[in-house]
Amino acid sequence: MTNKNNPSSLIKQNRVTPVDQTIPKKTGLIQSAKTAKIAEKPKNTSPRTTSKAFKNQDATIKLSRATKEELELLMKIKNTKFAYEMIEMMIDSYVVNELSNDEQRSFRTLKEFILS
Repeated sequence: MTNKNNPSSLIKQNRVTPVDQTIPKKTGLIQSAKTAKIAEKPKNTSPRTTSKAFKNQDATIKLSRATKEELELLMKIKNTKFAYEMIEMMIDSYVVNELSNDEQRSFRTLKEFILS
């Protein structure tokens, strides 16, 4: 005995099957929906997804917007194309002008130890 408010099985419905339809285009050509080619996604060939080909692009740093704008101004003045070039110049200048001889020696030693 089944209760009408609580059916014990799913209601069977007739299945609708799509009919092969042709899609008219503005040029007058008719293309079958079954034979239409799906456009392939272009392969991403950026250096980040492929091998690490460039040593100067294997890390990122975060800057405030104001610092980024100042860096871009310095890049224009010094006519450098990439931010890492300007940052390298700034580090070199800082090491020579601001660090003592002992600090410079420590910096060079640690730099060689870390990079090798």
